[in-house]
Amino acid sequence: MKRHDEYSFERSLGRMTTVLSRAILSNISRELPLGGVKLSSEEWVVLIYVGNHEGRTQCDLAAMIFKDRPAMSRMTDKLARMGLVRRKKDGEDSRARRLFITPRGRETMRRASEIVYGILAVAEAGISEEELLVCKKVLHKVHANLTGAKYE
Repeated sequence: MKRHDEYSFERSLGRMTTVLSRAILSNISRELPLGGVKLSSEEWVVLIYVGNHEGRTQCDLAAMIFKDRPAMSRMTDKLARMGLVRRKKDGEDSRARRLFITPRGRETMRRASEIVYGILAVAEAGISEEELLVCKKVLHKVHANLTGAKYE
């Protein structure tokens, strides 16, 4: 760990990961509509999580992607209006809604993912598989240190 008097905000891990995340999300938000997918980067993330975790509640998904409940509700409302997800009342808790992806949502997720893979290919250009693996492993460890999350 660096000493406090050697700290550089601009080169800090927190600042660097924030800038990188914003750059990737900005590119996604710009490129999705150009590719015919009318979603923001945040809506795409929600759609991916619904598609990969079907049947989970809005509350569960909000926690998974670090969104507050009102924001998650607004995004799932929009995705439902677009016909990309559907809500189903929970059998045990009448207040809870479980989310499922529709066939149209699955196709949108596939098209959007192709666009995102292209963005990530540009972002990862000139970086070896080994470097990417080390980078991801370090980021997982930092996250685990801060949250107690477990990674395999």
